[in-house]
Amino acid sequence: FAENPGQGYCQMVIAPKVVKFRKQFQDKLKAR
Repeated sequence: FAENPGQGYCQMVIAPKVVKFRKQFQDKLKAR
């Protein structure tokens, strides 16, 4: 994904997962 950010399919499928992961990661950081 990082090597091919221009591929629309990868952006549509993986981008939401990355956003969700970042939100969960930030929540864990705030919990500490």
